[in-house]
Amino acid sequence: MNLSAWLPSLMGILVVALMASAQAPQPQTQASLNSIQEARKPALIRGTISAADTGLGVSKVLLVLRMMEARELSTARTNSRGEFEFKEVSPGRYQLRVARHGYVPQTYGEKLGGLPGGDAGTPLEVRAGETLDRTDFRLIRCGVVEGRIIDQDNDPLVGANVRLVRYRRHQGKRELSSEGSASTDDRGQYRIFDVPPGSYYLRADFPQAGLQGGGQAVLSSTYYPGVSDPREASKIQVTSGGELQDIDVTMLATAGYTISGHVQGTDGRPSTEGIVSSRKVGSDDLAGTTSLGYLDREGGFKITNLPPGSYRLTAFGARDGKQQAASSVVDLGTEDVGGVSLTLGDGGGISGRVGFEGDGAEAQSKQIQIDLMPESGTLGAKSFGGGLQSSEVKPDLTFRIAGVMEGTYRFMVKPPGDNSYLKSIRAQGQELADESFDLRNNQSLVGVELLISTKGAQLSGAVKQSDNGDPVKNATVVLFSTDTAKRGVKRFTKTAQTDQQGSFLLKGIVPGEYAICALLNHELGTESDPTYLNEIEKNAKHVVFENGSNLSTSLSVFPAPVLE
Repeated sequence: MNLSAWLPSLMGILVVALMASAQAPQPQTQASLNSIQEARKPALIRGTISAADTGLGVSKVLLVLRMMEARELSTARTNSRGEFEFKEVSPGRYQLRVARHGYVPQTYGEKLGGLPGGDAGTPLEVRAGETLDRTDFRLIRCGVVEGRIIDQDNDPLVGANVRLVRYRRHQGKRELSSEGSASTDDRGQYRIFDVPPGSYYLRADFPQAGLQGGGQAVLSSTYYPGVSDPREASKIQVTSGGELQDIDVTMLATAGYTISGHVQGTDGRPSTEGIVSSRKVGSDDLAGTTSLGYLDREGGFKITNLPPGSYRLTAFGARDGKQQAASSVVDLGTEDVGGVSLTLGDGGGISGRVGFEGDGAEAQSKQIQIDLMPESGTLGAKSFGGGLQSSEVKPDLTFRIAGVMEGTYRFMVKPPGDNSYLKSIRAQGQELADESFDLRNNQSLVGVELLISTKGAQLSGAVKQSDNGDPVKNATVVLFSTDTAKRGVKRFTKTAQTDQQGSFLLKGIVPGEYAICALLNHELGTESDPTYLNEIEKNAKHVVFENGSNLSTSLSVFPAPVLE
């Protein structure tokens, strides 16, 4: 055999064999690849949406599936049989919400099915490759309230604003909030639809003329069946699919009074173009209707026929093509109030810098949103442009908010990532992370130092029945500070819902000592009430967190207390 003739062919065969060997996955490498592929295998979510009263499928229901740790959204609609399906779902924790006209919007796992006082629902824990085929909903039909609004002469009131209201807790206070509204037509009739079943008060407000001269009787806010104090009003019970008719209100007449004054610029010259609005701030924290007064040639204004109460006046004008405003609160008793002076300005301003404690947050600084939340009764709460005041953090970690309407505000900051927390907000020697502050025209709050820590603690665990140890899905886990001065403060209070396996996860916890408990039938918002927290602490565990703590616990579930 001529070896020299075979040698090139032999070498080629060896090279090909070596390359194939190098390219072929080794057993361990192949197993790792299989493991990665298995962990990324998409899941399937499907189910049926039916009406709670008939059991029949509901078509055209919109479903929104949102990944809780990201901004990923998927949507679907039910078919004629009420069936839906989400394909190619990545593993993770999701919130699933459904909505359709005529039914109460609902989040998966809500104990009260989207009714007032319900919860945030149960997170859907989606594992790789699994099929969740019993993700069903039973939708509750909404109700309708209709009636007529008249004056004491039985004449219809056209354009009256009618609202269903109920008490909720916000920042630890019990306040009235609007749950649905409508305006009356030429016959004085109104119709409020898509009302979730529940108990409500009905309130009617009528826009006061305000410009037709004083000395007249005016119509004050009136609650069904005909009282001025919500504590004396009768509750209205709305049932699923029910229609309440003839819920009529005769509005109460009272003496009207006048607020007058003048508007000027910072140079002392009268402002001759613009308006002054008056909005009543009620003792029940539900603002009334707005009346307007126009400026005369000397900058004067007069708003008449106002019932007694506390009003926030806001003047709007322009100087050199730039919109300006001024604001003040006036208490109106049983006599006219004159001599009110409003000085227009460009609004207030806030500027500062963001600092970080920990690693990696600077790269996420664009995700930080710094908002100003108005305190109750602050009209404006907005910029002159009409939106909630907010600022993004610039690449150099500075921020600035300009043109803030006069009023009282709080900072609201959402830190980047899910395990960061707001550590402090310092300005002019004061801590403002949990305190409100006043801002006036042409006033600047500068040098604000906002500190965010990336070393938040986290707590995971499971909730079980105290008697047999079975897992409890859709329980509400409430975590709150043991320091009574921090009770109800948002930074030191967190809630979470248990998933299908009774598990929960809380992140971004500020270091400190906390009480934690699991509750059934917890009403959202009550965790801001210190009295409520004192009551549930009787069944709570105490946990101490340090920076970066990662703890786990098991909780027994208890019924939530009912506060009057």
